[in-house]
Amino acid sequence: MSEESYESRFDSRMIGTLNGLDDDAFKNFVIHLLSNIGMKVTAAVMIDAVAFVEGEREGGKYLVMASRRPEHASADGVMVVKDKALLERRAPVLILTSEGDDDTKRAAERFDVSLADRGKLIQLIKKYDLMSPLLKEIDRKILEKDGTRYLPSIGRFDSFIQAGEDALKHGRYDDAIEELGKALELKPEHDLAWRMKATAHLAISENEEALESMRHALDSRPYDPNSWYLLGTILHQLGRFEEEIKAYDSALRYQKRMYSAMLNKGATLFQLDRKEEALKVYDDLLREHVKDTRLIENRGIILHSLGRNEDALASFESVRALDPSSVGAVVRIAETLSELGRPIAAVTSWQEVVAMDRRRPDLWIGLAVAQRSAGLLDEAGRSFGIASSLDPSLAIAKEGKDSVLEAESVVSPEASESVLEQPFLERCLQSALVMQAINESDMALKELDRALAFDSCDHRVYLLRANILAEKGWLEEAINALAEGIRHAPEKVELFLDFEAISYRLGRYEDCLKLLANVVDQPDAGVRTALLQVELGRPGLAQKSVAVDGGNDLMEMTRALASMKEKHFEPALERLGRLAAVDAPSPHVLNALGVCLRYSDQLEEAESTLHQAVQAEPMYGDTWCNLGCVHYLRGSYEEAESCFQEALLRDHRPNYHLNLAMCRLACEDLDGADESASLALRLEESAEALNLLGLVAERRKENARALEMYDAALRLAPMFRDAQTNRERARELLKR
Repeated sequence: MSEESYESRFDSRMIGTLNGLDDDAFKNFVIHLLSNIGMKVTAAVMIDAVAFVEGEREGGKYLVMASRRPEHASADGVMVVKDKALLERRAPVLILTSEGDDDTKRAAERFDVSLADRGKLIQLIKKYDLMSPLLKEIDRKILEKDGTRYLPSIGRFDSFIQAGEDALKHGRYDDAIEELGKALELKPEHDLAWRMKATAHLAISENEEALESMRHALDSRPYDPNSWYLLGTILHQLGRFEEEIKAYDSALRYQKRMYSAMLNKGATLFQLDRKEEALKVYDDLLREHVKDTRLIENRGIILHSLGRNEDALASFESVRALDPSSVGAVVRIAETLSELGRPIAAVTSWQEVVAMDRRRPDLWIGLAVAQRSAGLLDEAGRSFGIASSLDPSLAIAKEGKDSVLEAESVVSPEASESVLEQPFLERCLQSALVMQAINESDMALKELDRALAFDSCDHRVYLLRANILAEKGWLEEAINALAEGIRHAPEKVELFLDFEAISYRLGRYEDCLKLLANVVDQPDAGVRTALLQVELGRPGLAQKSVAVDGGNDLMEMTRALASMKEKHFEPALERLGRLAAVDAPSPHVLNALGVCLRYSDQLEEAESTLHQAVQAEPMYGDTWCNLGCVHYLRGSYEEAESCFQEALLRDHRPNYHLNLAMCRLACEDLDGADESASLALRLEESAEALNLLGLVAERRKENARALEMYDAALRLAPMFRDAQTNRERARELLKR
């Protein structure tokens, strides 16, 4: 037989083997091939027996379509990958195991699609010496074909494999091992059967047997990254960590960006105290998986262990921003803040933690310890008490409460009286507070009913009842409770002030003014009256209101806000400048001064002032938001987005989401802008959010949807000029 015909037959057998691989093996082969030609693979998936792979090379982004289907060796196949790549803004690549005809090659050249059909694919396999693993597969296929006279039927093998897979899926691991063993008696070289058998052994902690099975699997197919990864997990169970890392390295040799292998490698390096190496692994992964909360949190843990607490805190806060329901992330934030010597901020974070899960006594103890460190002894005693109520066996809760009472007795000896000596009314109030703390509001209200039956004149019962009802969103019922309290104790100004606060939430500003008129000798009432006048668009009356009450700092601040509302920025700047000139200016004053400077177009000075406000109180969300607005106006969109994200870490307010959406829109991040504007709309139905969603739709050329959003915005706010302009533009675009 001539050398040429042998070569031709060998090439055909090699392509035939590629066409006969299962989907997973074919995908891994394509990834291995692309890695060898210098492409960094970032994602891969099989769809209808076709491998679609995303990758990067020399700064360019590519979409590779690798197909074994003959119909794709055509101009139509070229268009499939061209269209998909265009949607993802990537350069298209088409790999075929069939030979492309002239039409295929002309279409590829015309539409700028890189083509590697059968002939070019064979050259690549030979160039990068990718034949070795395929040779073994060819030999195995030949052996099975030639040995049909004594090998059992393929049907029996498949039935054993299917039975083993079903048993594995339903947790019957012993049955799975038995059925897969029968399959392997028929085909001892079948790597997938060995891998499934190893998985079953591992599930019932037969780690040595699992290890032996994986060695057989890798003998059969040494280039399979999934097998190397499973070997690594088995070695981890055996405590052979250095060998485990080598197994992951082997997996990564065949699939360079294998997420699970890199994740486990980083965790094991950290376990071996090779922290800098672990950090490098996570940094590498995060370049591609920027929103993976597990990666970000693990990175924060490593940074914390290296003593880089500020960097660790930033990581944990990023997790909270991406997943607000993550209790673990907020606990780590609270603990890190304590270590950084910021006790008040730590208390705030612990309060957020217990609000997420009120029934865990360990979280209440964390809050209590933070409160005690911050000198909040009353609050710490209450938190220790709640922890003890939730789990009476917790000695630490009782000891903590006793230590707080002892500390309080130095300042106030009467504070050390036993709770058991409290009268019935006090015990009912304390019980209601505990029930409120653990989110059992109905039980708390029952305790307050008992207290009212005992004494209907104690204003504290009405205050707490209204507070609980307001927490449940029952604002009208809360108002009724306060009105009843005022009827029994009209001299208690706290009832009027809470009544006014709830009325404010309902937008009843005129009612608020009437309520505050009943509060005398309370500077706060004068300030609140002035702020209401500002809200009602009557800054002149606001100025008069605070002028009557004198000149403390809070009133001076209110005068400045009233001036800003009238767009009289010079007197506002003068007042705020005087307030900021004290030794330790309030972050609220600095924030207001920064806003006033921004409105006065003094952006550099505004940025500097708002930076001071952030340093004075890092947990002040409004300051972060205002600083983001300044960066946005200066065209520094990346810094602006970072500031808006910081604001959202503190509080999920609609305007924070809207500002972030505007920033993302300016950066042409349409998906991000859509997400942020939608979140704002969920929190509060507003014309601004709907208008912004319209702008996003318009940028996406979805003009009908844009018009729908603008119409919805104008139904809420008919005089909204931006929405009016945008609607007219959308109508013109639709006509065209």
